[in-house]
Amino acid sequence: MKTLGAIAISCLLMTCLLFISSQMIVMEGFSKLEENAMQQNIERAENAIAGEIRKLDAIAYTWASAEETNTFLETRDHVYFQSAFPDEKFTGSNINIILFVDHENEIINHKYINLDYGHVMPTPRSLLSQLAENDITAENGILVLGSGPMLIATRPIIRSGQEEPSGTIIVGRYLDQAEMGVLSRQTELQLSVYESYQQNNPDDIQQIRPRLLSDRSEIVNPIDENTVAGYTILSDLHGNPGLIMKVEMPRDIFQNGQSAIQFSLLALVILGIISGAVTMGIMERMVLDPLSRLKTGIRSIRDGQSVSSRIDFTGDDEIAQVASGVNRMLDSLERSQNLLKQSEERFRHLFNDAHDIFFTTDTNGMITSTNRMAETLTGYTKTELIERELSEFFPDISDQTPNGAEPIQTNAMNNQSFETRITTKTGKELILDLHIQQRYSEGRICGLFGIARDITEKRAAEEELARYQNHLEDLVRERTTELSLINVNLTSEIERRRAAEQAGAAERERLSVTLSSITDGVIATDTRSRISLINKPAADLIGRSKDDLTGMDIGLVLPMQGGDGDALSADKLASEAIAKNAPIMISRDLYLEKADSLICPIEFSAAPIRDCKGAAIGSVCVIRDIGERRRHEDEMIRIEKLESIGLLAGGIAHDFNNILTAITGNLMIARMEITDNPAAIDRIERAETAALRARDMTRQLVTFAKGGSPVKETADIRDLIKETTLFVLQGTASRAEILIEPDLWTADVDCGQIGQVISNLVINANQAMPDGGIITVNAKNCTIKEDMGTCIPGDYLCISVHDQGCGISQNDLTRIFDPYFTTKQNGNGLGLASCLSIIKKHGGTIDVVSKPDIGTTFSIYLPASKKALSCRTCELTIPCGRDQSILIMDDDEAILEIASVILTQQGYTVTTATDGDEAICLYREAKKNGKSFDAVIMDLTIPGGMGGREAMAILYREDPSIKAIVSSGYSEDPVMSAYREHGYCAVLPKPYRGRDLLSLLDTVLNPLQDENSALADSFAQGSFFT
Repeated sequence: MKTLGAIAISCLLMTCLLFISSQMIVMEGFSKLEENAMQQNIERAENAIAGEIRKLDAIAYTWASAEETNTFLETRDHVYFQSAFPDEKFTGSNINIILFVDHENEIINHKYINLDYGHVMPTPRSLLSQLAENDITAENGILVLGSGPMLIATRPIIRSGQEEPSGTIIVGRYLDQAEMGVLSRQTELQLSVYESYQQNNPDDIQQIRPRLLSDRSEIVNPIDENTVAGYTILSDLHGNPGLIMKVEMPRDIFQNGQSAIQFSLLALVILGIISGAVTMGIMERMVLDPLSRLKTGIRSIRDGQSVSSRIDFTGDDEIAQVASGVNRMLDSLERSQNLLKQSEERFRHLFNDAHDIFFTTDTNGMITSTNRMAETLTGYTKTELIERELSEFFPDISDQTPNGAEPIQTNAMNNQSFETRITTKTGKELILDLHIQQRYSEGRICGLFGIARDITEKRAAEEELARYQNHLEDLVRERTTELSLINVNLTSEIERRRAAEQAGAAERERLSVTLSSITDGVIATDTRSRISLINKPAADLIGRSKDDLTGMDIGLVLPMQGGDGDALSADKLASEAIAKNAPIMISRDLYLEKADSLICPIEFSAAPIRDCKGAAIGSVCVIRDIGERRRHEDEMIRIEKLESIGLLAGGIAHDFNNILTAITGNLMIARMEITDNPAAIDRIERAETAALRARDMTRQLVTFAKGGSPVKETADIRDLIKETTLFVLQGTASRAEILIEPDLWTADVDCGQIGQVISNLVINANQAMPDGGIITVNAKNCTIKEDMGTCIPGDYLCISVHDQGCGISQNDLTRIFDPYFTTKQNGNGLGLASCLSIIKKHGGTIDVVSKPDIGTTFSIYLPASKKALSCRTCELTIPCGRDQSILIMDDDEAILEIASVILTQQGYTVTTATDGDEAICLYREAKKNGKSFDAVIMDLTIPGGMGGREAMAILYREDPSIKAIVSSGYSEDPVMSAYREHGYCAVLPKPYRGRDLLSLLDTVLNPLQDENSALADSFAQGSFFT
């Protein structure tokens, strides 16, 4: 029955598979036919709309060609306009509006007729505003107005014999429901249109709109079992998505396909039932009956439990072959049982005749079998040993298995060997060498197997041998002690004599080595201040050899003076230490006059040398050169001053950048509100330019004072060189001569920092020529083949600045890049030092060549870039939002207000926060309510509160998909250059303009093209703020 059931199930599964495959293959073909038919209908509908536009174009052409139209444009007689274009002419031509525009795109006259009522109404303002903002006088198509979509046709008005048009005529008709009804009847289709960005469209239009806007292709989507719809985008006059057209038709093709498949399935089921019945009859006779007889034979062998029985079966089919195989298996089992009996007999003889104790246990540690040797040694019979615990005969085994029988189940008792003692039945104690290992049955532990050997006699012999060995060792030890005492006395005497001879030499050598290893100068004198011993550092400090100085008066060879210029005598100081019998030290304002007339700062100390009675017999003077330590202390003071300047500059820059952000934001709002005053707009643009220059000066101040990692980008710096040079020399007596190779390579640079370097060098060149002159700025490509300072071999940009000043002396030339070194009366010594720091951080170097009365040339070497040039010169339009929600966090109320106004006017929904805690709470609440913020703008530093760095770490951990922009006036902060490592997707340094904020926000929210991605990168690298 199972076989018959399997056959029935197989037939059912085959039927299901055939049905599913027909659904997948055949219905897919019908769906494709339906989709192709719908695409053809969409094309018909588009052609119908295009035909209506051509009709309007024909009407416009007819009226534009009329002589009266040219006369009207010349005279502009509105009475003629009213008589030439009565209301009946509009309703008869089925047009809503006509407009006349002159060659300066000014509207001369217009008329709008409501075709539903047949009378004049005001012309829609949205149409007039679009004519004022965009030039549509040479295009035909669809124009989306606030009152609905309209078909537009335009024609130039040209008088015969003239080439230039004197104006343009524009006619239009609303593409409303009535018009769509006419088109539906023409095409025999159900047509409807919807504005692409309207929010109250039907649900199917709302769902299909994102796909249509993304790929601009036709989409076919079944509505239900009876209707299928096709959707396509109708572009407006500007090429933008204007309308979504929906075409509906009945699903006749699809329903016919389903009917065909259902008929095929019914026929297949009937054929399956018939074939199944025939198959079952054949299986019953040919297979199931023989199998039943085979099963009966096997059961009889099993019940008899005899492998000598065989199955009686005839035939040569597969079942007969199975019966023959079972008989062969019974033959093999019979042979295996005989071999097993023989093996068990051999093992039994080996087990019982062994000279060692053999035993086995179960998993509980109970003895299950032993051999005859166990009975012989212990005196117990096999019956007394079996079923008793192993620990009763081997007490020491409990020390090896403290948990009883538990180690038998683990590896604790596997392959262990140890000695143990047992007591026989007669009370005799035996020492056994016991080895235990685990015993397995069918892959599982079933007990222990142990072998024990009697080593009682062996241990007794070993103990006797050890006793004789210990006695011999005691005798040898007594004789060795006597000889050792004699040798010790003799050795002590020899050592005392040798030590006495070497003591003097060792003391002298130790003193010499000590003096040589001391880096300070050491001079020993006698009571008359004559030098008796001097080390090499002291001789080098004085500038004479040790042999020349030995025996001389210390006051003659060590001239010293105090901070006030008074001379100090070294011999008097040494005599004073001897007289007071106490050390003296001078560590401040003490200088040594060396042999080369140079003065170096030193520390001087003198201490008395005492004899064994404590009396002073001389002095030891120590001179330490502290010139290097003084220079290090001065350098640390300079570094601390520079760090203080950096902290002050960073704080000023941050506050000033917040002020500049508020200024530029208010300027943009004022410009947006003033649209009809060109003079005011020009003033606002100048004020904005001045604010941006103040921003650049602020960044130069931060870079000058603190350095900071450059925010590099691939840039063409030719314009940067020209603009910086000409800007610096404005109003000066010097003139610039700029020579730049046309094909100058690009470089990976921070344009702000490189501009500061060029500005500093040009300022220095101008100051070197008080009466004016020519400053030559040259930029060229060069290849360095050998290491030059920090530059490795490769391609470089060489920017040189040459002046015609008096030059730099050779002594000053080696120090011009040192911090605080300056030759100017009002200089601070930081300009060239900051220039060198900036160029080194860019992987380059600065070279300087100067000749007296000829001039000085500073050459900057910057590594050339192999990257493609960033697209950063394109003019950006101000994008509008699409009601996205934006969260702004900043501690400056002015910035929050300005950013909110700008973003709100452009269609965004803005929420503000003053610190990181408030921003986190607002973000979590919005996400909980299902209205997550589309983007977050965070200030990096909040005084006295959580800043953007800490808040972003929490938000990014909770929502890795967050789109966040970091904004800060601390442009040197590492987060600004490595913003992606902290979870941000873009960076907006302060101060920023309103259009920069809008462009970056649009790029983050709508990354649709590679061009926009490049724009986001340029924002991140600071391209719009250089």
